[in-house]
Amino acid sequence: MAQGVCGWQPSAQLCLTQECQQKLSELHQNKFVHSFGEIAKVQIGLVTGDNAFFTLSRAQLAEGGLQERDCRKILTKFNAAKGLSFLEDDHETNVAEGLKGFLVDSESGPKSKRLLGYLDRYDKDKVATVSTFKKRAIWSAPDDQKTPDAFFTVMSQHGPRMALNPDGITCTNTVHRVYFNGSLKVHQRKLSAISLLTSFAQMSAELVGRRYGSGVLKLEPRDAEKISLLLPSVPAKVVFSAYAKIDRRLRKGELADASLIADQLIYTASGLEDWRHVSEILNDEISGVRKNRTPDRKARQRQR
Repeated sequence: MAQGVCGWQPSAQLCLTQECQQKLSELHQNKFVHSFGEIAKVQIGLVTGDNAFFTLSRAQLAEGGLQERDCRKILTKFNAAKGLSFLEDDHETNVAEGLKGFLVDSESGPKSKRLLGYLDRYDKDKVATVSTFKKRAIWSAPDDQKTPDAFFTVMSQHGPRMALNPDGITCTNTVHRVYFNGSLKVHQRKLSAISLLTSFAQMSAELVGRRYGSGVLKLEPRDAEKISLLLPSVPAKVVFSAYAKIDRRLRKGELADASLIADQLIYTASGLEDWRHVSEILNDEISGVRKNRTPDRKARQRQR
């Protein structure tokens, strides 16, 4: 385990303390450990070929002569999903604030004169040259009709998060799509979203992900599927209660509190009597990992 933790580090580029390595090794031996890929498949979101044309805000709808019923609701940035679920109410809040939230697609519904008129504005020469359009049977149909069960972060400063998608909204490729195994019940899906917030899963993500851009953690679909989760047996009633509590914390921006609630629930259900000690060790190490992958711009300026 020590070699695995300190050897291949595409994102973290560091060696963990011996105590942290030991705790991770012990956790990986727990009978409730699963890779995320065992319970779900992760895919990129919709590639439109031209987001400026196909994804619109409410104001842009009006400018384009379109109505909301001409489009499909879409999530264009994961940060707009504040909680453990992304709901129609959340979508409405986002578009009311001016965010993009509508997908233009010629095949998603009735082809109104408004929609046909909007599509007709597109540069015909560009239709013939955009590589993404060439890959589609119909250039103006970016929606593949594969509604995800949940949304998953692509890049983040603070580690991955997942938001369930009970209202059938879709997303662009700035967000990953999650498709759970059909046998997974609702409370088990919610438990997996909670478990992803634990210090164990967050550390796992740091080790399988990679640095990108200004120090953010990027997780490709196959990377996300490698994340280790603890998925103990927890009564549905307990899961629903914890899910609601964590959801409220996340929506208030209280990520540390949300993660601590997740640690307590998941670790105790997994048989860890010293759950708080384990949580402290891993969280301290995660803080160091994230600090190390964040560029120190002031230090760079001093070196110039």
